[in-house]
Amino acid sequence: MMNKYSHWRSAVIICLLAITIVAGAVFGGMSVLNEHTSSEKFACVADVYNTKSGTAVKNQFKLHIDIEEQDVLFKYIYSTVDTVVGGLHLKGRVKNIQASTMTYHFVINSGAIDLDLSIDKVPAEIKRVIDQGRKALEVTGNHIPLSMEVSQVFNLDKTVIIRIMPGNSIWSCQKN
Repeated sequence: MMNKYSHWRSAVIICLLAITIVAGAVFGGMSVLNEHTSSEKFACVADVYNTKSGTAVKNQFKLHIDIEEQDVLFKYIYSTVDTVVGGLHLKGRVKNIQASTMTYHFVINSGAIDLDLSIDKVPAEIKRVIDQGRKALEVTGNHIPLSMEVSQVFNLDKTVIIRIMPGNSIWSCQKN
């Protein structure tokens, strides 16, 4: 009789421990969104390699996300080894923050292209991003729905893994 109760007690303790671990992970990740203040900044970087060119030249995409109150600014910046080539700036509003999925929802209502006209040949990667941004603003009548899901949070060094939708691009960012 004592043996049955000790197994039952062990099973209950293991279940409670598992529930505590899962709840801790969910609430720990949600704390990033719950700490939404009037100002949040994310600085993201991605290395871009042109596999078609046959060279090992590495270019860089940077994404800066600035949230001020209900306004948001996405700044995409593309640079080659030594030169900023151009970028795309998208401005909008915070529509809502969905804490259960750790997702920010925005509506982008304006955009600006920033391009260095002294560059002889615009890299295909930046041309593609600029064309997509321009078409999206034209097609939607300047109301692009955009979401940013916080996939992972590393509190130790303030690294945040985010996913931007549509497009499903994944970025590693520093939350400032």
